[in-house]
Amino acid sequence: IVVAGGLCPTDENYKKAQTIGYLLVKHGYSVV
Repeated sequence: IVVAGGLCPTDENYKKAQTIGYLLVKHGYSVV
């Protein structure tokens, strides 16, 4: 999981990034 925007690796931000990454993959986008 890549945290975009230079966010601190807190649990909340990690969960958000994980969710966003999942949605991107689900819709066929690759996370770079």
